[in-house]
Amino acid sequence: MPRRSTPRSVPESRTPEHPNGDEVNRRLAALIDVAGTVSRSLDLDITLNRALDKVMALAHADAGGILLYHERSRTLSYRVYRGLSEEFVRKIGRIGLGEGIAGRAAELRKPIISDDIARDPRITRPLPGIEQFKAFMSIPLVARGRLLGVMNISTRDARGFPPEAVSLVSSISDQVAVAIENAQLYEALKRKERTRGDLLRKLISIQEEERKRIARGLHDEISQSLTGLAFNLEAVLATLPPDATETRGKLEEIKTLSIRMLEEIHRVIYQLRPSLLDDLGLVAAVQWLADNYLEEAGIRVSFETIGTERTLAPEAQIALFRIAQEAITNIVRHSNATRVNISVEFKKRSAAVHIEDDGKGFNVEEIMGSRETDRGLGLLGMKERAELLEGRLAIDSSPSRGTRIDVEIPG
Repeated sequence: MPRRSTPRSVPESRTPEHPNGDEVNRRLAALIDVAGTVSRSLDLDITLNRALDKVMALAHADAGGILLYHERSRTLSYRVYRGLSEEFVRKIGRIGLGEGIAGRAAELRKPIISDDIARDPRITRPLPGIEQFKAFMSIPLVARGRLLGVMNISTRDARGFPPEAVSLVSSISDQVAVAIENAQLYEALKRKERTRGDLLRKLISIQEEERKRIARGLHDEISQSLTGLAFNLEAVLATLPPDATETRGKLEEIKTLSIRMLEEIHRVIYQLRPSLLDDLGLVAAVQWLADNYLEEAGIRVSFETIGTERTLAPEAQIALFRIAQEAITNIVRHSNATRVNISVEFKKRSAAVHIEDDGKGFNVEEIMGSRETDRGLGLLGMKERAELLEGRLAIDSSPSRGTRIDVEIPG
């Protein structure tokens, strides 16, 4: 019977005895090199691939892979690999904690080495092509006491892994584990941001639909009723005898009040959802904001269109309009401006609105950080609307220097 190789378990703290200066320098250079390589990206797959390539090159390995640990199922599975067949990886599937060499290394949180993996008694599954490998090393990846996975490397000949290689790879594994933890945290953050973004998009969509519904209701019911009242009052006034001056005066007051209410309701309808935006586009809608807010407040307005006006994607158009609406409202309420320059710019793959006033300005960081004020929340809402559509919002202001707002959104 062929003699089975004796597996080795190597404590994480084991180092070669009395390493010379050259060996220490090599180890330090390798650690610095790996740390720099794996920290260049927060993308998990890029980090894992770079780490595996570096470790395999330093250890002169012919094959290898990184298995990530799944806390809920307490299993390991390959995420990236080199020199292994897809059939081999598929056959391995998920490895339980404590199962096989990799599972055992993860459970013990210590490197395990086998001089002949094909004959190792801990290999309990038939794995295709395992006979082509000889020396095998499995190193746990642990960061801040938390198991993240295991890194396996192997050779196709009997040269094995000397103690200094084991020590070097074990030291490198700490750097790799921290990089993996950072990448996983970044992935989790991106997932949360995507979920938050989806919810915000849904909320904004619901809000816009509700605004349209309310505007339609105001137009179809209250606005038409007031219009009818004004016409009826006009008809009654036409039938009054010349000497009914007191009655005429009271009816004229009611008529004037009803017309004023009708104008205010039309203003509210346009605030909720201007038909100009749907019918004539962004330029006409922003021009309406300038005419009905700024000029009415006694602020002079310079308005221009840059580029050739075109139809925008509905979500981009409404976002730019709402941001312009918030900016103009803030100018009227807070700026004490006497002049405002507005431009709507159409680029090849995006559109932008630029609004600049000569008002008293403000401390951007202070106001943006004040979430308890309407103004602070309004500015944050503008920023979120732009970023949800992969756009950008820039606010340039300081006390006594006026304010400039630039927003650009793809569309």
